[in-house]
Amino acid sequence: MNPWILHSNDDKPSGWFQLSNDDGVIDLSDADTVVTWKFRAKETTTVLSTGTATKVKGDGVTGWVQLDWSDDELADLTGGFYEIELSISFDGAIQTVNFYYAVGDTTDHEETMPVLVREDF
Repeated sequence: MNPWILHSNDDKPSGWFQLSNDDGVIDLSDADTVVTWKFRAKETTTVLSTGTATKVKGDGVTGWVQLDWSDDELADLTGGFYEIELSISFDGAIQTVNFYYAVGDTTDHEETMPVLVREDF
């Protein structure tokens, strides 16, 4: 899976993800359904930042969420590989999201979204 490329000290871009499973798009429209994210350096256990994704494109009915960075979350990050984990809370029941992608004619998945952070010039 190709990494999402970010730059140290940026506060954009936002990430847009459509959450689905074998049954199709996951309906996130219930007010008690919350999508959260965690960000850490690859192959580490220290979580660098967390947040709540915003339901977009139909207030969650379409499964689309937006991940936004605060002004300082990418500040002073060392260039290298990181990862994002998304979780859905359905009124307290937690489901961690897998990231699916195409490989030729087949589909594979990762448990986290790879991120490549490039340092500023």
